[in-house]
Amino acid sequence: MTDVLPEISRLKALLYWLENEAKPSNRPTIIQIAKWYGDQTGNDDLFVAYAELVELVRSLPELVSEQFGEDGRRSTARAIIQRIHNILSPGNVHATMDAFLTATMNDRIFVGATLPLLEDIKFGGDAISQSAPDIIEFVGKFRSDIQSVKGLSHASMIVIDAQLAALERSVLKFSSGTVGKFRSEIFTSIGKIIVELKTNSENTDVAVSQVVDGVMKVYSLFEIGGSLIQIGAPIISGLLPAPSVGG
Repeated sequence: MTDVLPEISRLKALLYWLENEAKPSNRPTIIQIAKWYGDQTGNDDLFVAYAELVELVRSLPELVSEQFGEDGRRSTARAIIQRIHNILSPGNVHATMDAFLTATMNDRIFVGATLPLLEDIKFGGDAISQSAPDIIEFVGKFRSDIQSVKGLSHASMIVIDAQLAALERSVLKFSSGTVGKFRSEIFTSIGKIIVELKTNSENTDVAVSQVVDGVMKVYSLFEIGGSLIQIGAPIISGLLPAPSVGG
């Protein structure tokens, strides 16, 4: 796996497809784009496929803000993202392909020429993939250990086990997803565990401390695996470190 963000690789592929392989059709362009993106991700549901593409684009401003300082690169990156928004705007994608290509020509030329700037955002994808077996093994053991934690309520056990299972699924499908979605899934799961621990009064302080320690070890495995998790790491109830902001 390359260290170039999957988001950027897919956008480059989309531009290439639009330029070289998209076919004239009387159907709205959004159908063809959704079909193309679904083919890339193995998703036959066109509604979900296009929603995933929109979510991919939506995640870019945060990545740019974290990785680029307040300089010309950030301004250019934001301009690239705005042009991508223009290309995929409702007014354009609901037109026929011929009309769409005509309307978006200038934006597509600009994005095609400048998108390589965003390849500077690195995230340690290879390291995360290599660490996946260790992460899965640790999370699996952690799930088993949770069942014997004294002072942890049954309700919290159910929530924590479900979120740890979600973490496992996210790791297993990491190579086929995008950084923004993967990162969101990881921190959503960790956040839900922390919230459950801190809000369920049936849990003892000792049990909460024990489980939090395990959660932090899971978090550390992602950090060891690569720089991905350091991109915008949230501060969850004061338990996770502040974001690592690249220049």
